[in-house]
Amino acid sequence: MLGLFNSLFNSIHIYTNVYIFIILIPPLFIIIFVLSKVLFPNIVPYEQPPPRKKSQKSACYAGSFNPPHLGHLEILRRLSNAHTKVYAVVGFNPSKTYAVPPTRRLSILKKMTRDLPNVECVLVSGLIWRWCGREGVKIMYRG
Repeated sequence: MLGLFNSLFNSIHIYTNVYIFIILIPPLFIIIFVLSKVLFPNIVPYEQPPPRKKSQKSACYAGSFNPPHLGHLEILRRLSNAHTKVYAVVGFNPSKTYAVPPTRRLSILKKMTRDLPNVECVLVSGLIWRWCGREGVKIMYRG
């Protein structure tokens, strides 16, 4: 009787170890995997696309630019590389009040783009697409 009890106890003990192994190991691997991704992320550098031939068409980059910032400048740099002429259009609604007056935004934008010879900053009240039609601009960017 004691031998039967010992063999039953040993088999339960072995199965308990197997169950513990089956239950504990997968979550442990998941935790290690997540920690490895958090502590050592795969950083893939962004490769700039090859420069394209400049479009012969002029482009308009419209916005309120309230206030102009480095993100606007980066977009204007990329557009100036892609087009022969770029208009940075500071649009404003006369019935709104802005934190920075439109004329001040225009002067800030002109100072920011002084190194970009093919970028012209203009102030437009009203619908910008109508201004583009009068100027012959066929491409508009908004961002």
